[in-house]
Amino acid sequence: AYNLNNVIAQLECFDYVARQDADDISCIDRLFKQVSHMELHEDIGILGSSIFEFKGEDRAKFKVRKYPGNSELVKSLAKASPLAHPSVIFRWKVIKELGSYPLSGMNEDLALWFMAISKGVKIDNMDEPLVWFRLTKGTTSRRGYKKALGEFFIYRNGIRELGLPARYMV
Repeated sequence: AYNLNNVIAQLECFDYVARQDADDISCIDRLFKQVSHMELHEDIGILGSSIFEFKGEDRAKFKVRKYPGNSELVKSLAKASPLAHPSVIFRWKVIKELGSYPLSGMNEDLALWFMAISKGVKIDNMDEPLVWFRLTKGTTSRRGYKKALGEFFIYRNGIRELGLPARYMV
């Protein structure tokens, strides 16, 4: 989160900031489609998309993972991250108004989604997959007790802050 915030702070002259991990692959028209969508929908502050998931180098075998649209986003937030972080594009002014990424350990994306929703930022997803997300052994090995505990606290605090029913914490 610290490095993300440093980079974002240097992008003040841009209207949009797009996320992506080094081992993931954007579709050639990803940014064009996302920026066009955001230009048409000026109320959207953060936009993600569905993704293609694949293992290793073999993109011939893939699965499409869909993410919820705006109307289902808050309900789905209590179960899982409503955005694939490498598919996300923000309006620079929105991320700046939020105060950048929270320094919350390994779960900065999830913490940011909760913060954005609690501050009234409209978040949406495009149904079309625009990023190839590489699944590696590290994708699952990084998910241990420490990460789970960190996510639990983000969920607990976020659900409380949004005023969602206690059953969302189960």
